[in-house]
Amino acid sequence: MAIAKVVFRRGKEHEEAQNDHICREENVQSLQNFLYDQVLEIAGIVEELTESIELFAAFFGDV
Repeated sequence: MAIAKVVFRRGKEHEEAQNDHICREENVQSLQNFLYDQVLEIAGIVEELTESIELFAAFFGDV
């Protein structure tokens, strides 16, 4: 009976460890997606800033 309890407990611990690992993988993927979105947003801001500088220079000349 004691062996069965140990085997059951170890099986449960193994299952919990697997679930934790899957959760961490999902968290990493979510973070990677978030950072990728942030990079795209920053690239868009930089592009808009570049266009604004070019327009400013076209209207007011090189300052």
